[in-house]
Amino acid sequence: MIFSRSVAVRDAHDARGRKSVGSAPRGRGLDERLLAIFTGQRRTGLVSIAHTVTHLGSPTLMGAQVAALAAGTRDWRLLAVYVSGLATRHQVASVIDRARPPREGWRETPIGPSFPSRHTTTALLGTLLITERLTGSPGRAAAAGIAVGGAVGVSRLLLGVHWPSDVAGGAVFAYLWWALFGRRTSPLSTPLTYAPGR
Repeated sequence: MIFSRSVAVRDAHDARGRKSVGSAPRGRGLDERLLAIFTGQRRTGLVSIAHTVTHLGSPTLMGAQVAALAAGTRDWRLLAVYVSGLATRHQVASVIDRARPPREGWRETPIGPSFPSRHTTTALLGTLLITERLTGSPGRAAAAGIAVGGAVGVSRLLLGVHWPSDVAGGAVFAYLWWALFGRRTSPLSTPLTYAPGR
């Protein structure tokens, strides 16, 4: 009887251990601790704000703004850099195929693999391209990108749909893509003017 009980206790302990290992693969301990800090700060009002802010990283919304600027300036390379950047991110995400955080922590239903964060990549890359094209200043573009991309990244963590390293990965990808390809787009050094007869 005592032996049977000890075996049952041991089996139960082993089952809990397997479940813990399965939900927290090696190397994700820091990610889990950091995510817990953000999700632990959730309040009803804060989640509502996160839902609003996260739309700044919508590929459709940001894409419409990039397309409008590209059309207005006839700088179609701007749109090409944006679209190719998101397409490349999608391929990277498909290859890595990283799992999302536990479903019970979600405050919205995400789409696709977790790494790198699609919303963070979109918000940062779009903001970098638009701001530099309008101001001609890489410094201002970087500052705006940090503000918008950072806000969207935090919103993804508050909504529980990304690991912090997903957000960091999306930010690094967006910045590198812009640095390699986006900054070659000619900035607006002078206002657009209309010349009669031309």
